[in-house]
Amino acid sequence: MKKMLVLDIDGTCINDNYEVSKELEQTVARIKQDNLVYIATGRSLSDAYQIYKTFDLDNNIICHNGGLVYDLKNSKAMFKKCIAQADEILKFLFQHEKEYAIDNIVLSRENETYLLSNENQYLQGIMVEKELPYFYVGRDLEQICDIQRIIISISPEYCNKVKEIIMANYQDIIVCGWKGREDIIDISVGKVNKWDAIKIIAEENHIEEKDIIAIGDAGTDIELIKNSGIGVCMLNGVKEAKDVADYVTAYDNNENGVYQFLTEHYDDLFNGETQEYRSCTYIEKLHMNFNGVNGHQSGADTDGCIELCCLSLAPGVKLEDSPETSIQNIIAERNRIMEESKQSTYLTTCAKCPFFNPMKSKDDGHVHFVNINMYPAPCQSKCIYCVVHSSDSGKFDYSRNGKAYENMFSAIECALKSGIIAPDALWQVASGEVTIHPFKERIYELMADKTSKFLTNCFKFDEELATILERNPKAVINLSIDAGTVETWFKVKGVNNFDTVLQNLNRYSSKCSNPEQITLKYIVLPGVNDNLEDYQALAQIMKSLHIKELIISRDNRLRFEKMILEHEMQIEWKGNKKKNTTDIAIEILQDTMQKAGIKTSFGEFWPDECKD
Repeated sequence: MKKMLVLDIDGTCINDNYEVSKELEQTVARIKQDNLVYIATGRSLSDAYQIYKTFDLDNNIICHNGGLVYDLKNSKAMFKKCIAQADEILKFLFQHEKEYAIDNIVLSRENETYLLSNENQYLQGIMVEKELPYFYVGRDLEQICDIQRIIISISPEYCNKVKEIIMANYQDIIVCGWKGREDIIDISVGKVNKWDAIKIIAEENHIEEKDIIAIGDAGTDIELIKNSGIGVCMLNGVKEAKDVADYVTAYDNNENGVYQFLTEHYDDLFNGETQEYRSCTYIEKLHMNFNGVNGHQSGADTDGCIELCCLSLAPGVKLEDSPETSIQNIIAERNRIMEESKQSTYLTTCAKCPFFNPMKSKDDGHVHFVNINMYPAPCQSKCIYCVVHSSDSGKFDYSRNGKAYENMFSAIECALKSGIIAPDALWQVASGEVTIHPFKERIYELMADKTSKFLTNCFKFDEELATILERNPKAVINLSIDAGTVETWFKVKGVNNFDTVLQNLNRYSSKCSNPEQITLKYIVLPGVNDNLEDYQALAQIMKSLHIKELIISRDNRLRFEKMILEHEMQIEWKGNKKKNTTDIAIEILQDTMQKAGIKTSFGEFWPDECKD
């Protein structure tokens, strides 16, 4: 089956020196022997043409983020959209040319580029360096129409001000800058996207959407990455593009990331049909939950284990003395589950789980979630929905439990060295209370520079944790606050220290570079904390800390175990048709937060990426 590969240019198939690697050039040549390859870029045609010829393409090219589809064979536009207010924008720029120190403007339309001045060495140098054809037109703009891009060279002192003026006064345009340049404003057509252009080309070539493979890095690539059969975001890409991608490359554009990805996944991408199998988000994203006495594998209490999810039937393996063996075993277990599911639905333990559903493989072979959830681990809180404080799970003794932890750290170090943990993987510590954990220093050292979440009760302020928040904007702390008043806090937590917790929370907040590093969760407990007084008080607390979102949860562990039993007995689970007290309490909590200008989302006992 013929496939279509769509490549963005900047930040994707070229490095920051505007170079295409020989390896990628050869790989694209190999791909286009039996498949279609297209360029989809924000560049103008003349600016993209050099990359087009490097790949020796002979088909249409998509420019201006979908604003131009150009047939280079016949030198004509198949589709184009222009900047409707280009004349008004240029008049504004001419009028304020001296005031804002504007020293040159570049205009693009279809396959032509115009410079308004020959005095600017930077823009002229780009044209010469890239061998781009261009014309000088001065202020005589009557001969130019259908403008699709305007590039302004301006004093850095006025760059942001002029950007803001243009964005506020002109419609249907995209205004941005250039990476590493504070003296450039780039204006292109708006309300277009690469995906719409690619859809048309795919239909003309009888390519189904599922057979489109797209690779990009920017906000202008989001729709393309999201809707393609396989959407890939570069490691150096923006978070919003990564969030909708099926894959994130292991290497960035300066490390030959596109070539590395295409080489690693070549057979899966371009050879044969993808076979359907059964899986779930945890298995697909290769979650590694490290557990001890709370694990479900034989020997976990002494040696520890790695499990792919947190349910009682969780597939997993016991941690071995050899860390290499531990990592090999969990990967083999994951692969076994997916492979067996191709043969029969009910071969594996996972078949009993309602989340184990038909899928088509889009995994990249990397670990995307590392959860240090090892017990025993101490915690000062006495939450009414938790048993740690009243069981052996909270009593750590190195002579009995040390081996499991050492096995865990060795396995994690092995996984890091082997490169199977994705660079953007989420790391979480949910093992008791991290600020009093016997392995606190090692956990901090391991997670300090990662995309990390530290679950803490905030009973004490920890300077080391505060330093991590200060130095790493990708680090967050999460407090399950579950109350808005002193009285309810004591009911839920069993400790009378609410004011101290709020003081510590405020101190952590002062160390953060953005309020999103402090996250709060509210587990709704009917008859305990489901009242308007707590909700309103919590809203005020969140506003004082500039926290804009609350994660709402319920104690769903028993509910999911019930679902599993019903699923195993082949009973269709439809949930409660009537709203129960928790549902009603959650609606009131949502409404209270909304009135206070606070967003709400829902979380369970698993990572944020798995809410759906």
